Amino acid sequence: MACQITEIAQVTAISSVKAKLTLNEFEAREEPIDDFDPDNWNWEETSQGSSSATSAVSASRESSQWLQKSIVSLSPSGKILVLAHGKQLVVLNAFLSSREQTREPVTEYNVTSHGNICQPGEEITAVLCLPLISQLNRSSIGTEWTCIAVGFSSGFVRFYTEDRKLLAEQEFEKEPVLYLKCQSFKRAAHSSAQEQPEELYVVYSGSVVTLPGFSLFQTLRGCRNQLARVEGNGSGSVEAPPLVHTKWGFAEQDQVNDCQVIGLPPVNTYDHLLTASLYGGFEATAKSSAPAHDLVIAIGRKPYIGYHYTIKGATQPLIVGVAKAVSNAFNSTQGFLSLKSYFTGSKPAPEKKPPKTIEPAEPMSCRFGLCDLWRQGEAIVISPNKMLSVVCDSLGRVILLDNSSGVVVRMWKGYREAQCGWIEVRDPATKQSSSSGSKSKSRPRTALFLVIYLPKKGIIEIWAMQNGPKVASIVVSKEGRLIYTNYGHVGVNNVPVKGSSHSLFPCVYLHPDGAISNITVPFHFALSAQNNKQAKDIHLLKKLRSILKACKHEEEEEYVEAAVLDIANLIKDLSCCEAALQAMDVLLASKHTKSYFILVAVDVILGEPETGSTEENEHNYKTLKHTCRQLQKLIQFFNFLQEQNKNPPSYDSVVSSDTVTVNALSVDLLTSEQEMDTLFTLVNEVCEQSSGLGSGGRVTFQNDESSILMEFLSCFDLGSFSSADQRCIVLRKDVPDETVKRIAMTVFQDWLHGDNSTSEWMNQADASGIHAQSFLLLALHFWLQVQHKSPPNISLSTVLASDMLQLNALLNNICTLAGEGEITIDTNELSPWWEEPRRILFSATQPLKALTASYVCRGVNLKIEMKLGTKVETKSTSSDVPMDISGEEASTADWEELSMDTVQWNVLLRQLEDLAVLDFVLQQKIKVVVNPLPRTLKWKHTPVSLQLVMDKGKGSISEYVAYWIGTTGLHPKMLVEYDKKLQEEVVSPDKREPEAAEEAAAVDPKALQVLENIQRLRKHFPVSLQCNPLLACLFWEFIQDRAQLITTPEVASAAIVVLHAIPSLALRQGMCSLLWSLYLKQDLEKISKFFNKKTLPSLENIGYYPRHVFEDIGHSEAKLTSYLYFCVQFLDTYFEAAEDESGTAKKAVNLSESIWTNTNASPSLSEIALSKPKVNFGLLELHLQLVTVLYMVVSFDMKMPSLVSSLFDSAGQAAFFLELHANPRLPSHNPSTKLSNTRTHFLLKVISLSMQNVVLIETDNFSEVSIW
Repeated sequence: MACQITEIAQVTAISSVKAKLTLNEFEAREEPIDDFDPDNWNWEETSQGSSSATSAVSASRESSQWLQKSIVSLSPSGKILVLAHGKQLVVLNAFLSSREQTREPVTEYNVTSHGNICQPGEEITAVLCLPLISQLNRSSIGTEWTCIAVGFSSGFVRFYTEDRKLLAEQEFEKEPVLYLKCQSFKRAAHSSAQEQPEELYVVYSGSVVTLPGFSLFQTLRGCRNQLARVEGNGSGSVEAPPLVHTKWGFAEQDQVNDCQVIGLPPVNTYDHLLTASLYGGFEATAKSSAPAHDLVIAIGRKPYIGYHYTIKGATQPLIVGVAKAVSNAFNSTQGFLSLKSYFTGSKPAPEKKPPKTIEPAEPMSCRFGLCDLWRQGEAIVISPNKMLSVVCDSLGRVILLDNSSGVVVRMWKGYREAQCGWIEVRDPATKQSSSSGSKSKSRPRTALFLVIYLPKKGIIEIWAMQNGPKVASIVVSKEGRLIYTNYGHVGVNNVPVKGSSHSLFPCVYLHPDGAISNITVPFHFALSAQNNKQAKDIHLLKKLRSILKACKHEEEEEYVEAAVLDIANLIKDLSCCEAALQAMDVLLASKHTKSYFILVAVDVILGEPETGSTEENEHNYKTLKHTCRQLQKLIQFFNFLQEQNKNPPSYDSVVSSDTVTVNALSVDLLTSEQEMDTLFTLVNEVCEQSSGLGSGGRVTFQNDESSILMEFLSCFDLGSFSSADQRCIVLRKDVPDETVKRIAMTVFQDWLHGDNSTSEWMNQADASGIHAQSFLLLALHFWLQVQHKSPPNISLSTVLASDMLQLNALLNNICTLAGEGEITIDTNELSPWWEEPRRILFSATQPLKALTASYVCRGVNLKIEMKLGTKVETKSTSSDVPMDISGEEASTADWEELSMDTVQWNVLLRQLEDLAVLDFVLQQKIKVVVNPLPRTLKWKHTPVSLQLVMDKGKGSISEYVAYWIGTTGLHPKMLVEYDKKLQEEVVSPDKREPEAAEEAAAVDPKALQVLENIQRLRKHFPVSLQCNPLLACLFWEFIQDRAQLITTPEVASAAIVVLHAIPSLALRQGMCSLLWSLYLKQDLEKISKFFNKKTLPSLENIGYYPRHVFEDIGHSEAKLTSYLYFCVQFLDTYFEAAEDESGTAKKAVNLSESIWTNTNASPSLSEIALSKPKVNFGLLELHLQLVTVLYMVVSFDMKMPSLVSSLFDSAGQAAFFLELHANPRLPSHNPSTKLSNTRTHFLLKVISLSMQNVVLIETDNFSEVSIW
């Protein structure tokens, strides 16, 4: 792995960001170029063109250097990016989005807040993002919110929220803020080190201010809470207390451009005594221990680098403080006026509040420094461990400084305007050893790298510290910006949180086009020796990748042989097991790998002796050997399959000459002939609709053998070397279904119709190391997708019977591969061997194919039980044996012992048989011609599986069939009448059974076909397909598409027809209650509020909603007249259903099938509807009156402000749109005279308008007459 600069985010709308920062002024400076007259200067044309081009280039360059003019700060969490220039501040937040080309998630920074935050005469000079850690979960890192600290040219430091709301401010000096720096809390790394507290540093040219993090961030949290309360109350202001701080001044340095607070250096007795003797001379006395002091390194001029020390606990003399206080009092205006008033006796005039005095800084002593009169320090960046610092100066040098000794360790020349940062990398080998549970606790090795960005050259250089070489040089843009973040989350309150002191992206590069790239350096670049094994292995891995890429274009035999030889030699030269494992990963991940490439690498690794004696090396060595052995087995088996599949099957293998009878198949599968007859009858019916049995889609294979091999190997888990089973290769659980299907086709493609030897395939499968359970699962996946087609003169039943025998033989052979203890047979327990196969068949979306596989699996299971000595007879597995339901106690001889697996297979077979019939019916496309529904549903392919049915709940069967009925257009009255006829025929056995069907056939043969299919399904689902739940689900299918219900009158009409046809009044009332509470209640409440306004806008189109009402409802062009007509019809139906108060209708509706009952299953639609409480008859009538009034108003375009208030009293208005089962106070039957007159006037107006629509039509067509 090499040093990389990878894009991690993108700033969107760069031009907009530049405009908000007022950095687009260069465009205005281009305009005067064309305004001046060159003739006034008597210049030649060549000089004109040269001047214009030079101006344009300089303007373009000035535009591209906008990042150099801006102040940039990136949050350590990566969530906030802040840019500032002049008076403008722009805050960008990180969002996840997907690219259109690759659909990969990418981080984008979008502008969330911007504006001018400066006072008059101020400019922004420094910005810093402070992410405060979440206080809810302290065990993990999480940002609660981000505070933005901003320094100004006036000396103020202000703290803002993410949306630029001021929290606190304070002025520490009367000069511009140079830098804002932060230090996160970090616990002591060892016993002699010091704990690093949270602190915020404000750097001025003459002093540095330290704000303790504990008090600062508690204050900011309190201000943010106070701001939230102020915004909630709508009044008040945020009053922040003075910030606790200490200020130290640079009294012995002429000019300071930047500084870095090192803190308390490590205690060293020798250095303490040496400093005391040098400072005090021969007769100096020194204390036994060094006083506590902080080190501040300042850079600038005279000296170039100064070492300043602060003595902790030192205070000014009392007399000095008194003198300063008196001096400040006399110098202030208020103090002078107070003295004047004392002597003259006059009262001073009211004056403005004097400005707050700024306390002076405590001077620091500069013990020593580096003096260079010609050199001036510009910036200093400290390393993460605070041992080193890098200084950039005015002469284009970058100097590496030892902080403890003050010695210049290294210097780079020719680095003008350089930007520096640090990257600390931990050894990955140390992480692995610590995670593997090693007993030896050692500190992890870390490497330090210096990153230098040179804008003049457009490159980023990375150097190993302290005296290491340059490890990388990356070409980038000359107008970018290097952002170094040396702190992490703040606000931890001196409580260590793992990972909180580090930045997520410590060193990033911001491109001028807005792209943000992270710089990463591998640990091995810090290793010093040129013959280092790890560095050598990295080089060999790079060479291996280049060899594989070259194989893409070279297919000649000579080149392939050379590549095989190169790979073999390269694998031999690898020194460590980790590198060999990485080499195998490279071979397995490459798209251009050949099988013989992996085999030669495996042979080389397996032929080498063991190296290393440590526990870690031994573990890696065993893992490598195990991986190679398993890969060798898989590739050999894959090559065998490829050779088998190349040979096309002969005609005799595809079309068997021996006819397989149903009797022979039932004997072989240990099942009854009646079960096989039922199965093949359904198969023949399916064949009448399609040309074959199986999936219509084809499994596509890639032509490249390398791609097929890589896909084949990626599907298997190689297991662990500690496994005792030799066949420990298992199928991975996270492989996509399409990939598993292709692998299954590759493994078993030759089994059904191949000419190859079965014993040879069994030997190769046994030697492959693949677990027998994986072969069983792949065989079922293969069977579910293979398509059975009958050749001419041969029925599909014969072909399917032959294929089922082949599958039976295959599963029997796979079971022989399993060990003796893998297939366990116990009467009272389920065998783990069959659990996963049952799950695959349970979730298969082809029930008929799953049914055939289940018969085969049950037969194999019975044979295994008989072989292992379990007493199981064939007749006991047949479902056609009638059970004794007389209630008499059966004798002991009548009981037969069945295993739990046999019982589970029997249950699964019955369920799959029912579902296969359902799937057969749902795939039929039928359209009723005579008297269909006003609107039919769109037919679509509906995949059905037992898993889907169970997940959807108890009403899933009713929903499937109801939707299919909606696609046919069958009128619900025909279904109700058909059921009545059938019930009458059951009661009167003298009548012929098909009488109801004949009456339906006389109307429409398509309708007869639909009714026959429903009756056939009722034999399998007698409860779920009753008329009541079917019509309830059909009604819900029509009304659940809310947009169609409003915009399409036919859909509403069809829904009302189905609702009227529901036989059970209780169920009808429950469905009405569901529709009212979910949809209609909210819509009608919005409509009534609109028409109850005192002033109504003019309606441009009669019968249409106003546009803003549509926006509230969510539809833009719905017809209000037809929608309200639907509501009137609905409430009429609801009113009719509510009149039945006997409650007997609820007893007539069963809820679900007993076989599908699941304690965790969701209730059916009928159960939900019947659980609704009984409606208040008077309240329902009141809403019917309201909707009728609204329909009248919209139909005749009547202008009547305050409609609801005018026609209904206060009791009625208060009762509107409550729950219909509530019992509020209803309007009186004796309204007031005013209300009665208003209602009479309204009704007379409605009658008058309705009579105007009545016209004389002499023809027989009365469809044009209005309903009124």
